[in-house]
Amino acid sequence: MSTTISLPVPLHKRLPEAVCENIAQWQHILHHDTGVIIQTLPSSAARSILTVAVNDALSLVDHVDRFDGRTAALLARALFEHWMNICDVLDVPELSERYERHRFVTAQQISSNIDWVSLLTPAQRHREERRLKKLGRITKASFDESLSDYGKQFKKGWAVGPLKDRADKQGASDQYETYRILSSVVHGTSGGLDGLVHEFGEHRSHLVGADFGFLPQSYAEGLYSFCKLAERIDQSVASTEAHDFVAQTALLMNHLSEIYREIEKEKARIWPTGPSVSILAIAAVYPSGKVNWYLHNVTEGTVVRADPVGETPDLSAVVDAAHQASLIRPSSDPVLATVDGAVLTAKTGATYGHWEGLKGRDDFELISRFIPQLDGVEVIDRNS
Repeated sequence: MSTTISLPVPLHKRLPEAVCENIAQWQHILHHDTGVIIQTLPSSAARSILTVAVNDALSLVDHVDRFDGRTAALLARALFEHWMNICDVLDVPELSERYERHRFVTAQQISSNIDWVSLLTPAQRHREERRLKKLGRITKASFDESLSDYGKQFKKGWAVGPLKDRADKQGASDQYETYRILSSVVHGTSGGLDGLVHEFGEHRSHLVGADFGFLPQSYAEGLYSFCKLAERIDQSVASTEAHDFVAQTALLMNHLSEIYREIEKEKARIWPTGPSVSILAIAAVYPSGKVNWYLHNVTEGTVVRADPVGETPDLSAVVDAAHQASLIRPSSDPVLATVDGAVLTAKTGATYGHWEGLKGRDDFELISRFIPQLDGVEVIDRNS
């Protein structure tokens, strides 16, 4: 098993200038015109839904820019729900109050979720506990009244009917299937790990950092949902600004091919075609037979003291080499070797450090001289 840490160059530094200008213009329009559209909407529910949708759309493009496919998938999924929500409250105005009153359910849940405050300082904890108790107290009557009006099922959600039925009603059955696919990321299923895990025969490589798995699909589907949301608002209030949202978002969707091309380039650069060297197990063997273990993160250039887990590989050849080296040139310096099959874990309390900050400490300086010689060395074990 190997772990690769990816550090991709952002998309905005790679795309054609015209594409970047269109993205910047779209961002400007959303920041500038959202307030204008809000003033035209018929209910506070519709205004709230537009606000969160705009924020999620902006975040979607930002995370795509950073090749953050998992977060992009979560945002694309949320944008589909925002689209369904705006259709519900505009099609059936009576649902607006239902949408708004569900905040009392959330407030009650928040007020009783206090375990996390134990991590705060005593003063912070006291302040937060008072705030949460007050929140629960001032929303309790409205919460009880809402359950009385809508039934206990209201605690599970404000919408009337399953999301699939609501999507079918809006002619969004295909988009609902995409929603289900993106849900695999939310729920952490194995099917949602396509962009993080690659297999090479019996070898499995894990990627930490960028996730390309659902990146182009999340970009396209998330913007499509936002475009349809803006289109529905435009139909309701005939807003010039909402129409601009639709047109400019459609323009961004048309840039998918350029974005896809850069995603594929980055995938080819980061994903290895076979088992990769990313984290090396290093043994520093002294003439006395003493062994210090280290984990070296090749990508980040860091090293940390480590302990072996379970049975360690046979180091007799390295011990012998250390002894022979000391006979030729008397020294207490260790012999350093990458070790095939060693399973290591960072030593309790140890911190990762960069080479420059570690020189002069124990045998780190020797390791720093040794590392440049490791190019091309095949090491099977890389600890995730």
